[in-house]
This record gives sequence, structure tokens and C-alpha cells, in this order.
Amino acid sequence: MTRLRKMMLEELERRNYSEATTRCYIRTVEDFSRRFKRSPDCLGPEHIREYQAELFKKRKLSPGTVTQRLAALRFFYVKTLKKTWSIAETPYPKKAFHLPSILSREEVARLINAALTPFERTLASLVASARFCITEFMTFLLIVSRREAYPSDLLMERRKFRVVRKRLSCCAGSRHAVGAVKSDRCGLDCG
Repeated sequence: MTRLRKMMLEELERRNYSEATTRCYIRTVEDFSRRFKRSPDCLGPEHIREYQAELFKKRKLSPGTVTQRLAALRFFYVKTLKKTWSIAETPYPKKAFHLPSILSREEVARLINAALTPFERTLASLVASARFCITEFMTFLLIVSRREAYPSDLLMERRKFRVVRKRLSCCAGSRHAVGAVKSDRCGLDCG
């Protein structure tokens, strides 16, 4: 084990980094050193920029992976070698922003009509009409699955649901969550 590798491992251990992160960071510094056939402490910002460009152009890595590799090199130079690191010289790549796909009315109607039970149908209608974000919906399903709420809490004839529990994260800590399912909001016949 080289002196630099041992120093980096000690720094990673002192900061309680996970084994997976430690392996990834060590592998990145080894790859960086191998790429230029020199010890990493002899390489500078121009080598890092060249390595970053290679990761994108030749290896076709995602922005998240390149960011992880840069974080490993930054850790090595700043924490292990105690050198300065200029983010202006080696910026992290911009994250790709993907818009969520929006379902058409027909697709929403097919999803609602595919429900096997009235309970599932009400849940699907709830999501479609209330325009729940997926986190709120998953929180609601988790509450139901833990039996903190029951299908009887969905008042299907009145098209409402009511959940009573100590804390509901999607309702900002309130004790009660009451919502309405309106079929006319999404323009579908959800009845």
C-alpha cells in the first residue's frame, strides 16, 4: 500500500465514510493516476479538467457519476494532500433536469378503470383528481398498509377520505387529514 493511499484511507475512516464510498474514491484516484501514468500528487488542475472532459466525451459517463468522481478527487486533494481546490477551475457538471411525464385524460381513465377493487379505484381517483404528488400518495399508501388507516376511512359514497393519526408528513404535522375526491376536477367519469 502506497503512502498516499494509506493517508487517504485514514482520512476517509476518520470521517466515517461508508465502505462503498471509500472503495469508489480510492478507485477514482487510482484511475486518475493511471490515466496520466504519474502519481496523483504530481498532477494539477489542468489534469483534472482533462480527466473530467474525458469522462464525459470518451467514457460517456452521466453527470452524476462525473460529479462523484470529482468529489473523490476533491477529497483527495483537499483533505489528504491539504491543497487548495478551485471549483471555478473544475466545476461540477450541471444536473440533468427531467420533466415528469403527464398522462392524458384517456390514460388516467384507463388507470382508474383498471382498478380491481372499489378501494383501489378510489385511490386511483384520489391521485388523479387531487393531483397528489407521488410522495404524498406513497405516504398515504404507507399509512394504509401499516393499518394506521383502513379502507373504511375512505368514504366511497361521499368520495372523501379521512386519516386520523399522530403525524401525517404530507399534511404538515396535522392530526387529521381530510381530502375530497372530485371526478369533475379531472374531467373523468370516476364513478
